[in-house]
Amino acid sequence: MSIRALMHRSSSGPVRALCAAFVLTASFSSASAQIVFEPPVDSDGGNHAVRVLVGDVDGDRIPDALTAHEFFSVGDATLSRGLGGGAFGPPSTIALGEAGRTLRHLADFDEDGDLDLLTIGGNVPPLNVAVLLGDGLGGFGPPLGINSNQKGPIDAEVGDFDGDDHLDVAILNEAVLFLPGDLVVVFGNGDGTFGRPVAVEASHFDGFSTEHVMRVGDTTGDGFDDITYSSSASFFTPTYVSNGDGTFTQATCGPGTCTPILDLAYELVDMNGDGRADAVTPDRILIAKPSGMFSAGQFIGSTFVPIAVGVGDFDGDGLPDVAVGRNGTFTETDPNETLGDVMVYRGLGDGTVDTAGVMVSHVAQPRWLAVADADVDGRQDIVAARFQNAGNSLSTLLNFTYAPGSAWLDLGNALPGSNGAPILLADGTLIVGEPYSVSLKNGLPNGAGKLFVGLTPLFAPFKQGVMVPRPDVFFGPVPLDATGSVSFGGAFPPGASGATIWLQWWLPESGGPVGWAASSGVRAQVP
Repeated sequence: MSIRALMHRSSSGPVRALCAAFVLTASFSSASAQIVFEPPVDSDGGNHAVRVLVGDVDGDRIPDALTAHEFFSVGDATLSRGLGGGAFGPPSTIALGEAGRTLRHLADFDEDGDLDLLTIGGNVPPLNVAVLLGDGLGGFGPPLGINSNQKGPIDAEVGDFDGDDHLDVAILNEAVLFLPGDLVVVFGNGDGTFGRPVAVEASHFDGFSTEHVMRVGDTTGDGFDDITYSSSASFFTPTYVSNGDGTFTQATCGPGTCTPILDLAYELVDMNGDGRADAVTPDRILIAKPSGMFSAGQFIGSTFVPIAVGVGDFDGDGLPDVAVGRNGTFTETDPNETLGDVMVYRGLGDGTVDTAGVMVSHVAQPRWLAVADADVDGRQDIVAARFQNAGNSLSTLLNFTYAPGSAWLDLGNALPGSNGAPILLADGTLIVGEPYSVSLKNGLPNGAGKLFVGLTPLFAPFKQGVMVPRPDVFFGPVPLDATGSVSFGGAFPPGASGATIWLQWWLPESGGPVGWAASSGVRAQVP
């Protein structure tokens, strides 16, 4: 039976068709792989999510999500236990001990192997910055106050500032009643207790309506964590360099100019491999100078409004990539706003990223991005906290990027439809007798699609998109389910060694931008 005939058979026809196509050889393509994420898995994180911490707090080896909410949301911070596959269960309240308290970090302060919780908020020192020790079962003990300063905390960060391998806490306090704010550090003893706050900067922060954000990282490359902060009211964004003995020195610019961080969302990560933590904001990368200050780097740019950032190695090449959460409008306090997305930019290892980027998913108002292996498959995923007046405020974007050396290679060139960009996902080693599968996600719900299979690549314009395979054969139309998905697979057959093949879904869609939608193209190389 011919391949074309196989492609039109029903029932097991799709599986047989794909297997039949694999036995024909073609030339090898050297196209670069794309970063691939599955459509979001939405979970109930409670209303108005503004921050999410991800980690295994109940000891089942599945990451859990702790969510902070905007002040006018009902209830305290919440815990949503991981269910596997990137999904989280219904939220339960975490008793933080005082109204207005919110989440800052998960870390093991008492070194017992269980994650503890750092919180800030409230009006009563020392409890306005507190550590709640985790019991390893999803519970936390009473808050242990560590901020004896009479001022209100704006931010708190975790690092090792004196090189004793115990976690310390930096606290940024705002001005109160005309008293200047300050920056202090409390040094950890490794058992969940801390010493008294030590002043790093005694009087600078002007407080009141000014916003400040603090981050900790080794900006000088000397092995000790340093402290940076940015302000909404000033171009003054200092770095306080740890001397390694519990004292700090404010960095000076030195020769050349320094660039202020300015953004109120940023991460400190070494983006160019020089050992110094650079500043990564939702729209810029600033390169750390030997002094610990920053010089102008790459402007990423965006047509949407970038409001959140996360950094991780999403493509498995050992280099940090950048994820940016973008809002559809400048309004960040409208819980009914449905526009927004998450972009991922591939890191190039030299302090820059590929600014072409990949829009990995539509996510409404992604206020915070947490990078973690949410489905425990060895790839870093993204959990977005969404500022929505709805329960499904956590969106998990599962990383499906093909590892280096995989039999599959994603080639991009998707043509978005009304449900976003369709995604072709393939799995399996293509070794004889082992399982493989080919799936389509993000198609038109209850629509239909055709899978085009090419024995050579085409990469030619078609219906205002790019047809990746030469359409030697196809099957379909195949009905899609209510989520716009379809999947098939089987055991890989013998006789296909050395074959190369190109695949892509095309979907007629009258409601789409051009009447058609197309998945990313994928190349398969049989070993």
